[in-house]
Amino acid sequence: KSALYLLAMKNGTPAGSSEFVRYGDFDDAHAALSGALVYQDLTATSSDVDAFLASMDADGHIEHWRSLEMRGGLNGSYPWPSFSPDGSLIAYRAGGANPKQTDIVLQEVSSGRQRVIYQTTDRHVACRYSNKEPKIFCTASGREGGTRTDLFFVDDKSGAIEPIASLQGSKGIFHYPDDGRTFYFVDVGEKTLQVTRWDRETQQ
Repeated sequence: KSALYLLAMKNGTPAGSSEFVRYGDFDDAHAALSGALVYQDLTATSSDVDAFLASMDADGHIEHWRSLEMRGGLNGSYPWPSFSPDGSLIAYRAGGANPKQTDIVLQEVSSGRQRVIYQTTDRHVACRYSNKEPKIFCTASGREGGTRTDLFFVDDKSGAIEPIASLQGSKGIFHYPDDGRTFYFVDVGEKTLQVTRWDRETQQ
């Protein structure tokens, strides 16, 4: 039986014993700096994302659970949830009013209030929050007849979009280490997960 555990880390090393969360199959889990945790259950339907938040004490032990109401409508696609640096906001993908449209939703963790900060008809959209800045880095690809990926960031307060680069192939953002220049991507649609590194200064 599969299970999800939480392990607190400090300076790259475990800071205590692992904490049991629950049994089940899970798509992903994220710990925010505020101590919150969110995951999507693989048994979720296309119109509902099974996500929960847990508070943690200073020793990394789970305290109180509550459900996080998130928009769905992705027909089984992954929502790519990502927490803001302070853990107060979560950005994720959701289905739009148009079946071919994808919305990037910004949601307040405490109140549940939502607003759409980006809309697109591109088939593949992925976003990741910076760990230090109020910026959401996104990749968009898969538009009809296109073979390139747009890399850009969205300011989570103003909604302003700033293009960064246009990359060859269909890629999804995987990690941004907050160094101002390096990005890691996965190749969208490939059967095996291959992570590639791209440097903003050298364009390679």
